[in-house]
Amino acid sequence: MVSAIAPADTKADVAAAKQQLSASSDAVQAAEDAADAAAAKLPDANSALTRAEAAVVDAVAAQAPAEKARAAALVVQSAAEKAHTDAVESVKAAQAAVIRQQDQVKRAQDRIDAVKSQIAVLARQSYISGSESVELSILMESQDPAQFADQLQALARVSRGNSTVFKQMTALRAELAAQLVELNTMKQAAASREDVAQSKADEAIARAADAQEKADAIRALAGKAQAARDSAATARSNIVSLVEQRKQEVARALTLRRAIKKTYEKLQAKLTAAQGVAKTHGTRRDAKAALAWGMKYVGSGASYNGLCLAFVDDAYNPSGGRVGTAIAQWYRAKAAGYGHPGDRNPPVGAQVFWWSGNAARHIALYAGGGMVLTTGAYGGKVGLVTMKHLDGYGPYLGWAEAYYG
Repeated sequence: MVSAIAPADTKADVAAAKQQLSASSDAVQAAEDAADAAAAKLPDANSALTRAEAAVVDAVAAQAPAEKARAAALVVQSAAEKAHTDAVESVKAAQAAVIRQQDQVKRAQDRIDAVKSQIAVLARQSYISGSESVELSILMESQDPAQFADQLQALARVSRGNSTVFKQMTALRAELAAQLVELNTMKQAAASREDVAQSKADEAIARAADAQEKADAIRALAGKAQAARDSAATARSNIVSLVEQRKQEVARALTLRRAIKKTYEKLQAKLTAAQGVAKTHGTRRDAKAALAWGMKYVGSGASYNGLCLAFVDDAYNPSGGRVGTAIAQWYRAKAAGYGHPGDRNPPVGAQVFWWSGNAARHIALYAGGGMVLTTGAYGGKVGLVTMKHLDGYGPYLGWAEAYYG
């Protein structure tokens, strides 16, 4: 079944190539792990970017109503300031009216004082002549014009002495009383306007404070928006860095894979010449072609993960019938006389079997130099591993020529 036994120097070369291939496989695994680590960071970076962009949107959205509220506050403040100005002017006008009224009261008082002087003269004359001096005294001492009604009798008696003077006195007293009432009314109005002016002033101050508060809120929102933008920029920078890191890791992995393939091609050529190639039965591809077909999937072929028999069957492209499990393929080849239980020196392209934990067991392709082409190697992809590595799956059953009836 095997064409020749490999000479010692060929075996040494194969052993060296095997070591190099194993080291390269480890390097590929490390590169893929690094790439996966970089990829694992991307979701967090994307989430941070999304949060930052959402914060920017919120800040911008909140800024518009804050600006509107600030503008409204400024309008109200302006109106309050105008009302305050108008109230101050009204107070000034009221105070001017009070001053004018006070002048009128003074003039009325002056006229009353003049009339009182005339009455004093009359009183002296009456005293000398012995007339009604008591009534004159009562009239002179009266300070409340309302008392005039109670003293009309005395006023009438005195007025007989000089009716013109006392009529004038009565009129002036009435005028003074009216002017005093009007003066009091004006003072009350002026005080009320002062209160209104103060209220408007307080309102203007409150509106100004409100406007300032709105302005401060807008500045705070602007700061929040800027911080969110900075956070978004940092998140984007982190994403770019992570993506670049991943690209570099993937590039290194691809370089290593190419080196592995090149090393393997040399190894395969040596092994094929030294060890020979396994025979096949009922296949459209021979063992060498099947192995070459499978090697195209090294570093990929994740779709075959968990489907080891399908991968091996597709590699040989059988013209005969297929079976459902790896262990069934092993039993069929062994029953036909093509199985080699426990033999750990299979030819290149042989089917190799392990009693794995899976009920279907495991099948792979022997690549030579102790290396096996298998599914589920690194990250669920097709790859080259040692026979010893697959011993970790379970006991080694042996190898068989590809047999499909």
